[in-house]
Amino acid sequence: MSVLFKPSGSLNVATAATDLPQQGDGTNVISDALARSANLTNDRIGFVALRPGSVNVGTALDESANFISVQNGNRYAFTAQNIYKNESAIATGLTTGNGQFSAIQYNQFNDTSEMIYAVNGAVRKRIDNTTVFEWGIEPPSIAATLGVGTGSGLTGTYFVKYTYLRKVGTTIVSESNPSPISSSQAMSNQALRVTFTASSDAQVTHVRIYRTLANDTNFYFDQDIAIGSTSVDTTTADADLGFIIANNHDRPPVGSDLCIGPLFGGYVFIAKDNLLYFSLPKQPEYFPATNFIEIAEPQDPITALTVHEGNLFVATQRKLFLIQGTVSTSFAAVPIEVKTGTPNSFCLVGVVGTGLFHLGPDGIYLLSGGVDQKVTQLNFEPLFSARVDATVNTFEGMLTVKDDDARWFFVYENKFYFHYSTGAVLVFNTDQKKWTYYKFDQQLTAPAFDDRNKRFLTGTIGKNIRQIEDVTAFDDAGTAIAWELQSKEFTLQTRRHFPRWVKYDIDLSTNVTGNLQLDGATHQSHTLTTDRKTKRRLVKTGNGRRMAINLSGTGQAKVFAVEAE
Repeated sequence: MSVLFKPSGSLNVATAATDLPQQGDGTNVISDALARSANLTNDRIGFVALRPGSVNVGTALDESANFISVQNGNRYAFTAQNIYKNESAIATGLTTGNGQFSAIQYNQFNDTSEMIYAVNGAVRKRIDNTTVFEWGIEPPSIAATLGVGTGSGLTGTYFVKYTYLRKVGTTIVSESNPSPISSSQAMSNQALRVTFTASSDAQVTHVRIYRTLANDTNFYFDQDIAIGSTSVDTTTADADLGFIIANNHDRPPVGSDLCIGPLFGGYVFIAKDNLLYFSLPKQPEYFPATNFIEIAEPQDPITALTVHEGNLFVATQRKLFLIQGTVSTSFAAVPIEVKTGTPNSFCLVGVVGTGLFHLGPDGIYLLSGGVDQKVTQLNFEPLFSARVDATVNTFEGMLTVKDDDARWFFVYENKFYFHYSTGAVLVFNTDQKKWTYYKFDQQLTAPAFDDRNKRFLTGTIGKNIRQIEDVTAFDDAGTAIAWELQSKEFTLQTRRHFPRWVKYDIDLSTNVTGNLQLDGATHQSHTLTTDRKTKRRLVKTGNGRRMAINLSGTGQAKVFAVEAE
């Protein structure tokens, strides 16, 4: 009986190796199923090949990045306490918060410069090139002091409030909420002197004065004062005052964990505990205190936000919600019937035409067409079920999944990636519906896409920024890539295998070891040194009920077929 292994199928370690698919006519058997596979791509029909390598594109972080945002080709990396632009620190010693940053790219509607806005549960930051500011402007905490100034023209009793401004040129880009109300000041054809407290915030360029009409309680725009002065005398007539003061320029709430946007015409969304806050449209620095919706119970806080096919989804550990509505008055959280939520901000991602991936305690789930199914059940169930025993770290040469912060999802081109443990990655081709397994030299963190340079970037536990899936690289930043491949276990219905020879069709750059296994043990090994030389290689006498082909090597290789008889 001839056995032909043509390895381009899907990796499956959940099904018994003897029950993996095959085709045959009673005399010959063919199978493309992979019982073991590491660091090989199975995208092409007819062969598997060494996966693309990875290269370090930036070094010198203080620790591994927990978030990366790429803006116009520039890499902004966030660690627990520091922020870097292209691996040069631009902010250090920040409060760690929850130890995980989240960031978006956007700008106020009247500002032409795109900013990065970031939160981590403790700090709220706006990044403009290499300068890090606060996200929004904290309002004055001290009321203005009023008195009689130099000049004339005002008669009556007046009150004052003031705000802090950020102007770009003459354009007002951001304004704080107002100060507390001042004490009253009675005037009789006099000038009103306003003394105020300067801001310590470096982004503030001006102070704006608001004043009441005579004997009134509403506040109207009077004038702007450039930073440097702390008092002004005003004689602006009541009739010449401008617009009424705004009171909805709140900063993002203290303790904000996650952010996403812009969506639905310019709204930015922020998660804090079980509440989802949203900004004014096209004004990401203004988060009115009443602009929020409750997502779940307080004991089930928000863990992740994502956009899939134009819709905003919000997850907790146990639940998943769809945010309906497109304007602030209509936003509502609609629960979705799913089997689990997701544990962290990186484990919720959508793939157009496929569905929404989320991570449960027992596997990866896919919500598609209103049905939530565990997509790792048929191929990788042992990797997740073994996690209940902390001492079980591997299964069929693959690392098992633990409850830790190493887990993340990412979508790059037509592939879905699930990273876990110390550099283990399950890769799913969403077009071909095939799985494979990668193992990198170290844990990867903070996946990101560099749109300008079309690169898949990650951080590393070694404190670098790395490009993975680099088709020009054949190692991992200098570390050779070891690979392995194994067929299903072929069985005969009525008798044992008595293999006599093996033929290998392999394109290789370094030596490859071919092993013929009987009943789970290596029976015969062959060292392969020549490209695609398919001569018969003899097998010593022996027999077994189950036969499998195992191949291993380091470096570039393409495996087309292995035949045994």
